[in-house]
Amino acid sequence: MESLSSELYQQPQTGFHDITRRAFMLIMTFCVALNIGVAAFGAALTHDIEFTNKWLYFGFVILFMCVSIAGAVWAQSNDDPTTSVIGGFICAAGMGAMCGPFISMFTTQSILQAFVVSAGIVLLTGFIGAVLPKDLKMWGAPLFAGLSGLILLYFAAPILGF
Repeated sequence: MESLSSELYQQPQTGFHDITRRAFMLIMTFCVALNIGVAAFGAALTHDIEFTNKWLYFGFVILFMCVSIAGAVWAQSNDDPTTSVIGGFICAAGMGAMCGPFISMFTTQSILQAFVVSAGIVLLTGFIGAVLPKDLKMWGAPLFAGLSGLILLYFAAPILGF
């Protein structure tokens, strides 16, 4: 059983993992930011669609969920970075297209604000990951506690009269 699990979680031997940690963090940050843009493009393609039938909307969501899952499976199925990036783009475009009709209910200003904040957080955390030489796993618990506190405060604010 030990040999089976070690075979399943074996490191790929394609030579693509020979870059420095900082270069890897910068490349991953760029890819995530690019995927946010691809998702925004997918949402822009479908944001004008209006559904009069809930079953038609359900079919639309299932179709693009399947496209997203297929892109994720394709990205994870091999070690070639180019194929993985293309699979990630397919996944992001499918998710964006699936969210497009829902996003159309918001104003352009609020959508642009969410896009800028998301991209800013990705770029900031990617920059921190590339600049700091230490692993940031120790930040997980305090960040989770802070996020949980903010969520609780968001729901408690109307009750407390804020």
